[in-house]
Amino acid sequence: MEILDVNVEDLQCIVSKEKRVVVLVWIRSCSACSKFKPVFNTLPDHIEDVVFLRMNQLKTIENLRYSESKDLNETPTDRFRL
Repeated sequence: MEILDVNVEDLQCIVSKEKRVVVLVWIRSCSACSKFKPVFNTLPDHIEDVVFLRMNQLKTIENLRYSESKDLNETPTDRFRL
């Protein structure tokens, strides 16, 4: 299964339709994000019935505002409730 790169609008739409979603929130300048991305990319091969998404926190102002509203102050993170 492919991991989709989404913006917050897409994220909210997908989450409203799917039962289980895992979202990696990341930024390009984060070295930990770069190291974790290959690991995250393998997860769909090992876990079924989950939609995996990536959201670049700084790609749009809406992504950043959403991240701030969820207190996502560190990247990478996949620990938040939508």
